[in-house]
Amino acid sequence: MSQVPGVQTAKVATPRIVQWTSEGAMLIPGGKIVHGAVARDPLNTGDVDVLQAGLVMGRITASGLYAPAVIGTIGVAYDGSTQVSVLNTAEATELVRRQGAAATFNLTGPPTAGGVVRTLTATYSVVGTGTPANEVQTFTPDAAATAGTYRIKLQKADGTTVYTAALAAGATLAACQAAITLALGAVAGWVASSAGSAAPFSAGPIALVLTASGTGYTATDFPMCEIDIASGPLTGVTTMTSVETTKGIPAANTVTVTALAVDDIQTITFQAGADGGTFQLRYLDVATANLVFNVTTADMQTAVRALHADLAAAVVTTVGGVGVDYVITTPSRGLVSIETCSDAVTDGGVWEPVAIAHTQQGVDGRFITGLYVQPTDGSQTPRAILAESFGLKVTDENAANVDVQAAKLLIGGLIDASQVLNYPTDTALIAWGKAALRAVGGPWVFDDDF
Repeated sequence: MSQVPGVQTAKVATPRIVQWTSEGAMLIPGGKIVHGAVARDPLNTGDVDVLQAGLVMGRITASGLYAPAVIGTIGVAYDGSTQVSVLNTAEATELVRRQGAAATFNLTGPPTAGGVVRTLTATYSVVGTGTPANEVQTFTPDAAATAGTYRIKLQKADGTTVYTAALAAGATLAACQAAITLALGAVAGWVASSAGSAAPFSAGPIALVLTASGTGYTATDFPMCEIDIASGPLTGVTTMTSVETTKGIPAANTVTVTALAVDDIQTITFQAGADGGTFQLRYLDVATANLVFNVTTADMQTAVRALHADLAAAVVTTVGGVGVDYVITTPSRGLVSIETCSDAVTDGGVWEPVAIAHTQQGVDGRFITGLYVQPTDGSQTPRAILAESFGLKVTDENAANVDVQAAKLLIGGLIDASQVLNYPTDTALIAWGKAALRAVGGPWVFDDDF
């Protein structure tokens, strides 16, 4: 419907001025075309189709058109697990609109404040926009269990799975819960319950109910856990029916992703049966004290953790018996290799080398609060800053997307950092953004450089 002629309600338009001063401003000659279909400004409440001055823009590889380089930021630090939360609903909406309901996006930022900025690509399956719900799964046997054992295959918060220890046919809910908590590393990520009995499987075809609970488990959509009745076997039970009673729904603005963190695993191996001597471990030029050839797992773990803050959460286990192999697992961290030094381990009085293999390179999936959520089409690399003082509308009167000319795209000048949208607070991310802009334009001078 067209607007009725005549005097309308007054509206106030306040220009956004990105330039600290007009002196030294450099614009792309002739401007560039902004791709309306992928361009929105989630921070412009009520008018997301009007791009505000201060948006950092990048170039789409396939078309050469321009689009915002940042979709949004995350509101809480991310630990590399299967859930990451964007700052607000408008940004979550834009992520789905621009990238799709299930696709990929880039996360850019350092793992810790002032750390090295890197970009990781996250594959996501769900973006929460409504009321959260915890995953509930129900498992019902076809008959009462009379003997034997069963195991539960549990879904973990990091996207992997783990089995409980074997549970007796008549295991109580308390015993079942203890096994679950132990298997998940002292975390009650799944809570066992039953409406019918304290020992459901032996009391008859009564359901065991597992409800996702706790940090990393609530408000998450999980694949089905499983009841393994064959390994025991569980006598008397022929089939086990599995039902997703309640599908987990992420909280608003929470994105369910494939976990980005990967544990770092390094294995220490003695080449033959060591029977004497000592050795040392070294990490980043810091060495442990001498460790005896048959050092206990606990003492090895203490020594490794004391080497460096990178290894503060390292877990040491043994394979093949004490003094044979030690496995050092560091959760969710990308590490350089540990080395041996001062080897003096012997076998029958003959010196033998101690070998360390980096069997799995870790990936540090952490990110600080305020990291960038970015597209994956090439426009994630900052190239210019939009300087259209009254904004740039990327839809027509019928709300259809239109490609529009951005006549004012800054590629250098004296910049008021407070007017740059999604401007970070972390010094490393600030430096990364400035370096990206200076790589293709400039000179750039920001008021916070002084």
